[in-house]
Amino acid sequence: PAMYRVPDGTKYDPIGGKLSLTMKRKLFVPTMKACEEYFNQLPSIDDWPSAYLPIESRGGNVSRVLALGMLPGTMHHPPWTDPVCVDYGDPPSPLHAFDHLIGIQYRDRLSFLPEPQMKPILTGMLDPDAPLQEVGQRIRTAFEEAIERGDESDFWILFNLAGLFFRVIGNPYHAIECLRRALHYSPYATKDVALVQLANVLRRVGHMTDAAQVAHAALAVHAYEPLTHFTLATIYAAKGRRDDGVVHATYCVAVAPDFRLARRLAHALICSEVFSDEEKRRHAQLRADLRKRQSEEGKEPTGRPEFACTMSKCEIPRSAVTKT
Repeated sequence: PAMYRVPDGTKYDPIGGKLSLTMKRKLFVPTMKACEEYFNQLPSIDDWPSAYLPIESRGGNVSRVLALGMLPGTMHHPPWTDPVCVDYGDPPSPLHAFDHLIGIQYRDRLSFLPEPQMKPILTGMLDPDAPLQEVGQRIRTAFEEAIERGDESDFWILFNLAGLFFRVIGNPYHAIECLRRALHYSPYATKDVALVQLANVLRRVGHMTDAAQVAHAALAVHAYEPLTHFTLATIYAAKGRRDDGVVHATYCVAVAPDFRLARRLAHALICSEVFSDEEKRRHAQLRADLRKRQSEEGKEPTGRPEFACTMSKCEIPRSAVTKT
């Protein structure tokens, strides 16, 4: 695998390598005080933002696809209809659609909250003030017109847009159905758009192992895409694999220094290790202090005492000291 340089000049492998705690501290140098202040503002992993890889970054022309020859500012007349993807295209190959994954197999039983933070991304492709339902109807109309023309060249764009639509409204079943079809119709060089979306859907429904497998498939398409590494960082953070999460988060920061969410995630993961190491050091010091006090009082320790520990301090309960 290729090696990359992080800001301090250290080389590491972002796809499978490890960063030592010393190297992580060189990258971000978090102090205990800074970590404590930072953790008070850190959202839970369930609230961590999802990622979307822009279709335009892979050569797709979303504006053209959604224009439909309509004048700017004009809209369909209600009622609007959602772009239900099972109505369009050929069923995807089970192998290429990751149907062996549990999260995909049981997609009809999944649920998650809507992703309102993705709405401006989707509506902004048409008009920032456009209703979400109008964007959904545009996608549906574009499907119907493409089928009428016998032209499937834009299907990979439309299925990705429909997948994003259902992520916004909070329907994982239809989002997955759209993204399975997006994978089927996407040229190889554009498949990571759907894969990154699918990995984020699986992360949000709690299928972390499935999500990691899909995200790694996206890396096989474009190994240097920061958004894919960010997606993997959030997945590994949720799985408790902090070292792997830091590897991917710090790669994002190395190639995109203004990627503030990646920097925040890297800080969070590094600080969690700082706290872990610091607490171990404090516990060891407490045990040493306790043994010394018990020795001074002429008694051997009678058992392992309970410690009252927080991130800021550890205290020895008075009852833990054997008195003569």
